[in-house]
Amino acid sequence: MDRTGSLTELIEGFIVQRELRARLMPDLYAPPTYPNPGASESDLAAAEARLGRPLDPIHRQLLQIADGWKEYDGSHTLLGTADIGLSDTWRSAVEMIEIYSTDGGPIFGWPANPADTVPLCEYYAEMSFVIMTDGPDHTTGQVRSFSSGSNEVFHNVETWLRCELADETDYLDGESFGPHGRAWRQVITAESPAIPEIVAKLDELRRAFGAIRPTWLPDPGPDSRPSATTCSTRWTRRRVSSAWPARPPWTPITYRAEAAPR
Repeated sequence: MDRTGSLTELIEGFIVQRELRARLMPDLYAPPTYPNPGASESDLAAAEARLGRPLDPIHRQLLQIADGWKEYDGSHTLLGTADIGLSDTWRSAVEMIEIYSTDGGPIFGWPANPADTVPLCEYYAEMSFVIMTDGPDHTTGQVRSFSSGSNEVFHNVETWLRCELADETDYLDGESFGPHGRAWRQVITAESPAIPEIVAKLDELRRAFGAIRPTWLPDPGPDSRPSATTCSTRWTRRRVSSAWPARPPWTPITYRAEAAPR
């Protein structure tokens, strides 16, 4: 199945987020990095020869679009054909898979043989890899993303990349709009007013309507009840505190809107 279109959109989405990360945190992530050009057929064939097996079909299509990308999310490196079987980054990912596979017994969802995996990306002890064989708790083409305390599974390379982009987008929305960035993203568009415009409009409305000021009425006594003559009064039970030392527990209060001074 040809997934070139959807994979290209995901890579383009990552480019947008990588540039945004560089703008938001220039001291750490500027200038932005970009994906390498797509791999040629000869590059792919050479990588498969070093592996001794064909690449996963979706992984292969991804490499034809972006043949590696250093720090695509600010930290992780997407491995390319030049890495497969050759680079220090590749060897580091393979060694980590072997260590996790052998220390403490087998991990659920991982192939028994570490050689039945192909690393996708790497960042120190964190990596994602494609499973290249079927087993009782895994299938060919699945992606496992592993770090300390996390062992996530994805249906395939495209699903993994889509989830990675969603996480990166949510994180950078939080950096842009605050802790509720995901909700803000649903309502803010290019045509939405900027924060200074919103503040100016609120100030305009405040001046137009004026302040709502409470007016205390005389205490009618503990046995009084609201009547037709006091229909605008709202009876509110208030606890006597130091702020109102002379106020009884039951005090009628009404509100009057006054025009703001010009």
